[in-house]
Amino acid sequence: VFVLPCRPGIMKIFTAVSVLTGCATALVLQQNGTADMRPDDEVMNFVAAAEGETVESDAEMQANLAFFREQARQQMSMNFTDDDLVVIPAVWHRFGFSDEEHAFTKTPAWAMGNEERHRKSFIYQRLWPDEPFFVPNLGFEGTIYLKFIIDHYHNLPSTMLFVQDDYNWRQDADCLKRDGKLKYHSMGGVWIHDRGMQTWIGHGPQAPAIEQCWRDFGRAFDLPDFVPKQAPRVSTWCCNYFAIGRDEILKRPLSQWQAGYKLATSETCHEGKWNVDELSDYIMQKADPNHLMDSVGMTKHTSGGALEHLAAMIYGFKPLLWQQPKPLPACDEYMPESQCPGSPCKN
Repeated sequence: VFVLPCRPGIMKIFTAVSVLTGCATALVLQQNGTADMRPDDEVMNFVAAAEGETVESDAEMQANLAFFREQARQQMSMNFTDDDLVVIPAVWHRFGFSDEEHAFTKTPAWAMGNEERHRKSFIYQRLWPDEPFFVPNLGFEGTIYLKFIIDHYHNLPSTMLFVQDDYNWRQDADCLKRDGKLKYHSMGGVWIHDRGMQTWIGHGPQAPAIEQCWRDFGRAFDLPDFVPKQAPRVSTWCCNYFAIGRDEILKRPLSQWQAGYKLATSETCHEGKWNVDELSDYIMQKADPNHLMDSVGMTKHTSGGALEHLAAMIYGFKPLLWQQPKPLPACDEYMPESQCPGSPCKN
C-alpha cells in the first residue's frame, strides 16, 4: 500500500497495481509544470546507477517519483516566514517508511508540513538528474544540508532542522524557538568523545584520504585546530541530526558554504596528490607510495564522514576536541509550553 499526497491536505491510498494511475499519474510534473510520465525503465536506471544500493521495485520507485514531484511543485513557490521551522531531510530513495516487503506504510513526519505549527519541509532528491532539486549522491547527508544553505542563503528561515531520512521524529521539535538565534542543537545521537584516525586506519592505502578530506574541509570553512603532521581527534554527536538558527548560518560567508558544497559534490574529496607534508605519520603508514591520491567511490568515508564528524565545528563553531556540553535550560531553546503544547519549556 502506498500513501501519496494528491494535493495539499488530501491523501489517497494505492496498491502496487494501481499506483501508476489516478493521483500518482496526475501529479507527475516536470519543472515547467507540464504533465509527463517517464518510462519505467528510465526511472529504474537512475536507481541501478547508485553503486552498492538495492534497486527498489518499479512500483515503489514510481511512487517515490510521484511523491517527490508533488513536493517539488509546492517548493517552487515556497516562501519562508520568521515563524517557520523548515525541515531539510537528506533522502536517497526512502521517501516513506517501508515494511519488510518495501511497501510504504505511511508518509513520514518529516515529509509533512503543519500549518498550525508553522512547519514546512524542503526535500532534495538524488535519483533523477533532470528533475528539480537534484543533488548528486555524494557526501551523504551533509551535501544536502550545504545545498539548502547556498540555495537560500539570502532568504533563510528563522529555524532549520537538518536530519537524515531515518530520523525518529520528536514532537518537541515543533516547539524550537523561531527567533533566528538558535545555536547548533543536536536532536539525538550518541556523544562521541576523542575519536581519532585509528577508526579509519582499516581502510588501508586509502586511509590517508580520510584525514586529507578533513583537512580540506577545515580549509574551506577556516576551522581551527588542524596541525600539520598531527592526526586530528574529534568530539561530536553521532548521526548529524541538528537544529540551528539563521544567525548562526550567516556567521559564515556564502563563499565558505559554496566551497564546502564544491568539495562535497566532487567524485573525490581531494583533487590530485595528497598533501603528504601535512598528513600525520600515523595515517601515512598505510599509504601506497605509488598511489597517493583519492580513489573514486570513497565519498561515504571522506566527504560524508568529514561533514558528519566536523558538523559541530562547521555549524556550531566548536573546537575539534571538546567536552560533552551540559544541556541548556529548555527555555533557552524552546518556546514556552503555554505557546507550544508539548514543549519541554514549562515556564
